[in-house]
Amino acid sequence: MDGDLRDNTPEKATALCREHGIRFNSENHPERSAGEILAKIGGGNEWLGVCIDMGWLGTQGVSGPAVIKACAPFVRHTHVKDVKAAGKHETCALGEGAADVAGCIAALREVKYAGWYSWEDEPEDRNPFDSAVRNREWIEKRLAG
Repeated sequence: MDGDLRDNTPEKATALCREHGIRFNSENHPERSAGEILAKIGGGNEWLGVCIDMGWLGTQGVSGPAVIKACAPFVRHTHVKDVKAAGKHETCALGEGAADVAGCIAALREVKYAGWYSWEDEPEDRNPFDSAVRNREWIEKRLAG
């Protein structure tokens, strides 16, 4: 499960996850560093991890590969997304924006990430079905190395 802890402390969230047998991944949005991302989950543990949203790293103007490497033991899900420019959250085709999506995928491969890669797009000006095939091929090419 991905999302935000809301009013739960990392300790309370850990206890709830353990009680129900569910792992939870906090998705980065406003955070600007690995330290901020990990602080939200109390540093991480077997129950609390992170979902790296590459587009939000681009929106915040931070190095996605550096964040991924610093959070590596707790990266358990990814949102593969690109944004047109730092400071705004307007999605675009993968590899054409401000998020270092190719670098993020390379960093995930480097740290031996074996989880899910979820392509995410939030178009307001286009039909995402038009870019789905293109973006899938773009991702697969980078995953093949």
